[in-house]
Amino acid sequence: MAGDGDHDPPLNGQRAYYRARAQEHDERFHRQGRYDRGVEPSRRWLEEIESARERPSAFRPEGNVLELACGTDLWTEQLLSHAARITAVDAAGEMPAINKASGESASTPTWSKTASRA
Repeated sequence: MAGDGDHDPPLNGQRAYYRARAQEHDERFHRQGRYDRGVEPSRRWLEEIESARERPSAFRPEGNVLELACGTDLWTEQLLSHAARITAVDAAGEMPAINKASGESASTPTWSKTASRA
């Protein structure tokens, strides 16, 4: 794609990787379907995720927050509980578009999303 980092092959490869996996990103994150590795590995993964979800409460981001590499916005909700406004960007525009289409985070009126165009 012109204007999409054509001059930077490693970045193009990274974008292609995430664009190709955008639809399965959340399934992989939640260890569902073909990404389910069994009860014990899933339990450990979920414990790690819960621990990570507590981090925004520890540093309490306030005001306007820029979330880089937001993916499908699994973490945006955590930030929204503290920040006045979130601008969530991702080089693979398909990632935030999935969340926008589902409307999962759109309930907060101060939330804005922008796909980056490097």
